[in-house]
Amino acid sequence: LVARGDAPDAPDDALLDEIEQEVHPSDNAVVIYTSGSTSLPKAVVHCQRTLAIHIHALAAAFLLRDTERLMPLLPLFWVGGLTIALEMLMIGGVLVYPDSPATEVVLDTMEKFRVNRINTWGPQLGRLRDAAIARGIDVDKIGGFAPIRDEAGNLIPPHLIANMLGMTESFGPHS
Repeated sequence: LVARGDAPDAPDDALLDEIEQEVHPSDNAVVIYTSGSTSLPKAVVHCQRTLAIHIHALAAAFLLRDTERLMPLLPLFWVGGLTIALEMLMIGGVLVYPDSPATEVVLDTMEKFRVNRINTWGPQLGRLRDAAIARGIDVDKIGGFAPIRDEAGNLIPPHLIANMLGMTESFGPHS
């Protein structure tokens, strides 16, 4: 709600004040079920404060901006998929989800909605990048496909790039 800021249809201050009076940092925000590293199912409950702190920190760490048109291909039931979606909502960016994970559907959706950043992992990223190149899509203009750069636009050497995975218990990445 806050990310919509000054938009004509943004919630007014009275509504936001009411919400703030009802929601407290220690209130439960989300429950994520995981088997963790033990294969024993468990539920992890995260509070409002955890979400707020981690979402802001992760959005800053990933250099997300409100101009992003992000296609997250991580499932929302996985902490990585949930956090990236919440990060984008918090900064006011655009989330674009394809109707199917099929490569052609993903590429069609990327072109139709002018996706400028993609979030996925491992072999899927390589396959999508190769298919995008074969289709003539300029992958150097799409974050996630393009080489990773710092805030000044300088290339970050591969050995300095973290290989982060989501960790349900900490509601954020771990390496």
